[in-house]
Amino acid sequence: MNPRTITLPDGRALAWMEFGPADGRPVLYCHGFPSTGAEAAFAEQAAYATGARVLAPDRPGYGRSDHAPGRTLTGWADDALALLDHQRIDTAPVIGFSGGGPYALACAWRRPERFPRVATFGAMEWLARPGSEADMAALSQVSIRLARRFPPGQAAIFRLLAILIRVAPQTLFSLLSAGHCPADRAVFHEAHVRSRWTRALHDSVMQGAVGAITELRLYVADRPFALDDVHVPVELWHGLDDTVVPSRHGEHLAAALPRCDARFLADEGHFSTPVNAIAEALERVVADPRAPRTRD
Repeated sequence: MNPRTITLPDGRALAWMEFGPADGRPVLYCHGFPSTGAEAAFAEQAAYATGARVLAPDRPGYGRSDHAPGRTLTGWADDALALLDHQRIDTAPVIGFSGGGPYALACAWRRPERFPRVATFGAMEWLARPGSEADMAALSQVSIRLARRFPPGQAAIFRLLAILIRVAPQTLFSLLSAGHCPADRAVFHEAHVRSRWTRALHDSVMQGAVGAITELRLYVADRPFALDDVHVPVELWHGLDDTVVPSRHGEHLAAALPRCDARFLADEGHFSTPVNAIAEALERVVADPRAPRTRD
């Protein structure tokens, strides 16, 4: 499936992909970091099984969505709403994976009447606090610390990574996933699963590293809203063996969110958790009578 695009009010292009039945109940999917909406292909089978229509847009600077200089994390809700309006969708629950978790929560905080339910998988806490990157992979720790203290250094690393991703995405993906837990390695042993995540990674650098450079600087800035101001129900899944975003990130989120139903899964990792839990998550969010509604 190829991405589709719309033109936003400010003239930027917003690209998205769609998975599941065209007449299904809409769900917005916020991809990880760095990635694109193509990542949500892993949810296609579950989407058909649960009657969910998964809309997965590329955030600015990723894939075919134009870069937005000066963008903010909470401003993502405006882009997401533009997509819903274009598709004549009144309300939709929102799912956030990994670095997409903060964006899903931002949508619910900004416009709870349009995004009345959230589900997250391996969601990342904000990274402004020194030490929040502890226990992450070495490359992640270095990049986060540079983004805080020396942004040009972070940009240089990401530009190099973007070149490597374009030239040899499969090889780089294998190197980046070498330290994953057994559950994640088992997931990526399946060629069709690995190819979907690799495509999303490859597409994330179609415009170079601008999307990832910008986004990491947003993650290390001060949190733009208080978690206890997110009043919609949040379903949180986090693998206890997650080596990408340690489970303590999920613990912090669960403790701060007023209406959070948290599940911490033994023997599950960063990628195995959404792959194995997506059907249950979709079934729960589309079953909520207030959540998805499409205009006639």
